[in-house]
Amino acid sequence: MTENVDATNPGEEPIADNTETQEEQAFHHDAQQDTAFQELTAEFIVRKHVAYAAGSGLIPIPLFDIAAVTAVQIKMVRDLSRLYGIPFSENRLKTIITALIGGIGSEQIGRRVLGSFLKSIPVIGQVAGAASVPLMAGATTYAVGQVFRKHFASGGNLINFDPAKAKDYFNQQYQRGRDKVSEMTGAAKKGTEPEAGAEPQPA
Repeated sequence: MTENVDATNPGEEPIADNTETQEEQAFHHDAQQDTAFQELTAEFIVRKHVAYAAGSGLIPIPLFDIAAVTAVQIKMVRDLSRLYGIPFSENRLKTIITALIGGIGSEQIGRRVLGSFLKSIPVIGQVAGAASVPLMAGATTYAVGQVFRKHFASGGNLINFDPAKAKDYFNQQYQRGRDKVSEMTGAAKKGTEPEAGAEPQPA
């Protein structure tokens, strides 16, 4: 009677077949698309709220502008947490934001508060405050958004977020945010100015 003979050599493990099935390939393709969609959506959420924060910085009432910017930042992180399926806690987030912004230095915080109080001074103070507060508001919002975007994308949440570990990255994103907001406000201002040599349109 003839016995079936195993083609593999004795003592050797069979070579694993690493070829993906069509179902596995489709799954990985969908996962990549989902990740790309999340990244694009997260970027849109951050940029949208940066614009809101910069606009909130124009509120003429001292300290109300800072409160409005904080509300915008909370709304932004809430939207990001929903996007990534992360549980949200407003009280925990406020503590984190305070620690992050405190990490950029007392001088920057002093400028933020001073810029807000300057708005109480008629004309000159209002102009100075309107120039400084939106820039800081937009830059800090950009930094907060990018920090949480990275943290959530890596599987983190609000509970295991460590402001001390995120300090350097936050500071980098804050400086980058200042450039971004300057570009945004410059482009907006340029768009409202008439072109050189253009004739004024009749009313």
